[in-house]
Amino acid sequence: MAARSNTVAFLECSNGYVQVLTLEQRQWEGLVKLMNEPAWALDPALRDPLERGRRGAEINRHLREWRARKKSRMWSSAARR
Repeated sequence: MAARSNTVAFLECSNGYVQVLTLEQRQWEGLVKLMNEPAWALDPALRDPLERGRRGAEINRHLREWRARKKSRMWSSAARR
């Protein structure tokens, strides 16, 4: 069985809320791409889902800083791609 991260975030946006959950590697990679590949997310250690789980509070802090400028509609549109 593949290792999975348990990182989940409920994020307030400028016009609502979104839930972010990246259980699978492809989901994590999609989130990183959506955020335009910020340097913190490209840390090689974060390729490991268990490390992402251990660093969940740190990751969520970065997500909260980034998301404040985004609308919830942007998240749902991007998730459908």
